[in-house]
Order: sequence, then structure tokens, then C-alpha cells
Amino acid sequence: MKSFGAEAVFDYSSPTCGADIKKYTKNGLGYAIDCITEESSMKICYESIGRAGGRYIGMDPYPAHVAATRKLVKSDWVVAFRITGMPCNWPAPFTSEADPELSESAIPFFYSMEKLLADGQIKTHPARISDGGLEAVIDSVGILRRKEISAEKLVFTTIAKE
Repeated sequence: MKSFGAEAVFDYSSPTCGADIKKYTKNGLGYAIDCITEESSMKICYESIGRAGGRYIGMDPYPAHVAATRKLVKSDWVVAFRITGMPCNWPAPFTSEADPELSESAIPFFYSMEKLLADGQIKTHPARISDGGLEAVIDSVGILRRKEISAEKLVFTTIAKE
């Protein structure tokens, strides 16, 4: 992760991970983005956030009972398709109405990210490229669920049939 620009790295499988992050940030961490969004990862994030509280963002709906453990931490979640401005029909409390302004407000962000990627300031995970097209994508869900991939992006190619 340091090769991607991380200042410090922590082992999320360590029982002291949250405390280690809190110590490193001198109890001042105000924001945590949880790409895993499971109860265990959310607990680490909550433990990492400093005494003044802050914001927790999950990449999926988060376990609400963990969110209730710290009143000074505001929890929310992001789902990628919301950037299109479309509504989210997930069960409450994760439902949201259509918001066309979201897609409009994302345009400068996309241009910024494109430039950062082109300039090499942001690096992506290396790609694991496989054949199989859409059928392989469906089969790869098992790979993800079994946690057989880490720090790689799955890419599936297909050859157009004439």
C-alpha cells in the first residue's frame, strides 16, 4: 500500500488495529471510509475515529447496530450507481430518492480523477485479466465471496463472435 502512496499501513487482522490507527493519528482521525463494510471492519473504523467523533462511510449498507455504538460518529454509505442520480431502492434506512444533481456534481470529480490517473498520481490495483466475458463475471462472484482475491482488479475479456 505504501507503493500506492499510503503514509502508514495497518494490519486489519490484528486485534489492536483500531487502537493502532487511533494512536498513529493521535486520537484525531475524523473520517473513515470502509471498503469492506462488514461488522468487523466497521468496528475497526469506529475504534479508529478520534474522541471528538467524525464520519464513517461504508461502500455498502452498514450494520446499524454498530453505528449505534458511538453517537459522535455520523454513519452513511455510498453506492456507486447513485452517482448517476438514480434512486436507490434498498430497504430502509438505505433508500434514497433520485437526485439528478449528484450526476451533475460528479463531472468535475471525474475530470480530476482522470487527470490524476493520467499523471500517475493515483495508481490502480493490478489487473487479473481472464477470458470468459459476462459468464465469467457471474462465476467470479464466488471468488469474491470466498475472498480468494486481494489487491487485484478482476477483468474479463470476450471475443466478439461474427
